[in-house]
Amino acid sequence: MGMLDMATYTQLQAADALRDAAQNPSGGAGLTAGIGAGVGIGTMYGVLRDALAARHALPITIFHSVRRREDLYLEKPLLQLANAQVAYRHFIGTGLSAPTALEDELAQTASRFAGCHIQLCGSPQLVLRLRRQLYLAGASANEILADPFEFPMAASIPPG
Repeated sequence: MGMLDMATYTQLQAADALRDAAQNPSGGAGLTAGIGAGVGIGTMYGVLRDALAARHALPITIFHSVRRREDLYLEKPLLQLANAQVAYRHFIGTGLSAPTALEDELAQTASRFAGCHIQLCGSPQLVLRLRRQLYLAGASANEILADPFEFPMAASIPPG
């Protein structure tokens, strides 16, 4: 039997909990918002597909923040899933401006997430800031599923 490191185990638990919420909206408001930064959108895409396959009936909004246009590697499949039920928004910027643009957008719309399920995926710093921002805007701490992740080798890769 293989072993998982704690970070992988935590990410799997978070993904399972969100899939359960998406597939069983009777337990609460259901999946409402997926917020991914960088490659965090991969988790959002999988959960979105699962929610739609389970005939999730509530509106779903996906926010994706990247630093460069070429980092929107799932834009085409996400746009194909976008319809009256699914809204997809992306934010592109250089350096830290993409997360800032995402945070500005959420500051204007965060109150609509009160009582809804929210999944956050991205860097630990961004996830912590967004979790706090959404909570202060009225989202329940129990309904915000935070999935921070780091890439150990990312620190050695020069920005740009």
